[in-house]
Amino acid sequence: RGRGGAEPVDASTIFDTLDRDRDDLISMAEFEYFFETLELPLQKGALVALHAQLDVDGEGTVSLGEFEAGWEEVLDAVMEQALVAAGFSARQILLYGLALLAMVSLGAAFILVALSGWRRESLSAMVVESGLIAAVGGITARYREKSDAEKTAEELSRIVNDAVAGAEAASKPKQD
Repeated sequence: RGRGGAEPVDASTIFDTLDRDRDDLISMAEFEYFFETLELPLQKGALVALHAQLDVDGEGTVSLGEFEAGWEEVLDAVMEQALVAAGFSARQILLYGLALLAMVSLGAAFILVALSGWRRESLSAMVVESGLIAAVGGITARYREKSDAEKTAEELSRIVNDAVAGAEAASKPKQD
């Protein structure tokens, strides 16, 4: 079962939804209608290119077999266009992917070195482990979303001063 108890979506289910005239083929018009109806962010040129890519035999229509064979390409195209519509460039997508890969690799290396150092109680392994901890911490600190208070030193100073002034005001005896 998928989210919310719904059945998971697969290529044949989407194919049946796309095939509005029930001729077991998806025309370009049916393809366009589907993406327009669902308001999926696929540009016209990308839509035509995707349909042509799925249409392996070049007849202008896509059969169930062709659609199933190209299902991953459909998912990739929709995801890529959604990211572009959200304001991400292809370069940013690549950089975020590489940063994520680097963070996962550093995490795995940290675990392996920690296990190795623990088993051997080796000083060099502990030094490498400390370096990996520092690297993972530095990368995490660099790429995590900062709170408003962390964005500028002036903002942080203002927040601290407001808190101190509030504490001082609360500690002064009230005069009637």
